[in-house]
Amino acid sequence: HMNIFFFQAEDGIRDFCLSRGLGDVYKRQVLTYAEEATNKFPLDKDAAVEIARLCKAHPKLGDIDEGEWQVIIGKSFGASVNFDSRLLAFFDLVNKGKTFLIFKSG
Repeated sequence: HMNIFFFQAEDGIRDFCLSRGLGDVYKRQVLTYAEEATNKFPLDKDAAVEIARLCKAHPKLGDIDEGEWQVIIGKSFGASVNFDSRLLAFFDLVNKGKTFLIFKSG
């Protein structure tokens, strides 16, 4: 069982199931990538590279806007960013004790 908290950009609250950012289909795909990459790679930097590679290779995610996918993984952190709502996911995988910020920049 995977506990996931999504960051609500408007009010700074972490919610168990709501999110701003990537649509639900893409959100599920990015969550799958995060779970698979952290299972496969013990180091966060290697998992981040794998997630970015998978996002770029995805037929829909890779074609959203211009730029490159960026992935930041940490124990717990916050961020203040301006973003296009289609190009960002910010969430915690509680069972892994990790926070993910995944966005496309460029």
